[in-house]
Amino acid sequence: MDANEFGNQIDSILGMYHPDVTRVQLNLLDSHDTPRFLTCAGHDLNSLKLALTFLFTYPGAPCLFYGDEIGLYGRKILNATAFPWDESKWNHDLRNFVKELIALRKAHPALRGEGSYKKLYAADGVYVFQRASEAKPFSWR
Repeated sequence: MDANEFGNQIDSILGMYHPDVTRVQLNLLDSHDTPRFLTCAGHDLNSLKLALTFLFTYPGAPCLFYGDEIGLYGRKILNATAFPWDESKWNHDLRNFVKELIALRKAHPALRGEGSYKKLYAADGVYVFQRASEAKPFSWR
């Protein structure tokens, strides 16, 4: 799938639902019902980082399957392995990247429920979109 096809798919998905539904939709890359994303991507961490970036900046609620944040991989479906609590087995760079995505989303209302989504460009292997918000600053007064 090229960038234009990806953009058309995203437009199609966004057109299927009322924006109020899209804003609360649970979005995920993998789960106990699927092979892990990192396995499907041939253990390519950059592909996972790109997908996670999209997940955390796309409208809706991003959902991480446990272990994705530390680089777990596997093809087992309906038979998830236990979380490896031995931190020496974790990909700490990936975990820090996920923490940065979480902080980015928290810091910008446009990336949460208040934000609109608009495709700006989709060609030549590049997909660009805009998230914008007219949310007013929160005040206790």
